[in-house]
Amino acid sequence: MRGIFGFVLVALVFWGIYKVTRVDAFTIHTIDVGGGATVPHETIEREVREELAGAYWKLVPRAFTLTYPHDEINAALLAHPRLHDVQVERDGAKLTVQFDEYVPYALLCSRDRACFFVDEQGFAFEEVPQLS
Repeated sequence: MRGIFGFVLVALVFWGIYKVTRVDAFTIHTIDVGGGATVPHETIEREVREELAGAYWKLVPRAFTLTYPHDEINAALLAHPRLHDVQVERDGAKLTVQFDEYVPYALLCSRDRACFFVDEQGFAFEEVPQLS
């Protein structure tokens, strides 16, 4: 009898966690993207949505407001060579992403003809695409 009661209690706890973490008020639905000039905001929003997809242990959605993957979103966005100073903030069920872009100021080329964009401070941030 104790075994059945214990199993039912554990099942109810998991069911409660599953249901509560999927309530609309506790799930991130809206993503606002701001900043930058050349990186499309749709690209940034798509990457954030990819990071929010899925669930932890198939129980708690990654878009749950209390456990959303803030650091993973930051890391995914900083993988873009043009982006810096990425800020991800949550306000209720809304996620706001702000970022700055490196602005090319000059080209830095090596002897083997590899060229990089350089900002005003001399930071080489992205390889220049091959031009004909």
